[in-house]
Amino acid sequence: MTMENLNGKSVVITGTFWIERKELVQELKKIGVIVMSSISKNTDYLLVGEKLGNSKLSKAEQLDIPKISEQQLINYLKKI
Repeated sequence: MTMENLNGKSVVITGTFWIERKELVQELKKIGVIVMSSISKNTDYLLVGEKLGNSKLSKAEQLDIPKISEQQLINYLKKI
């Protein structure tokens, strides 16, 4: 998957990541990401970590929302 600029995009987070969720949300907001708590038709991406919740993943798949893996996010953050 190719990721466009995440600035202004809405993202829902599911699973665990290399940093605490609160810190992850702060870092995402610093680069202009809109962090949402639940999946909707207005969600641009689902950010997927380890030990993810199936309900968010299922809903994202139903709505055809692209997923971003933890590694994809790390690579993206290194480039900006």
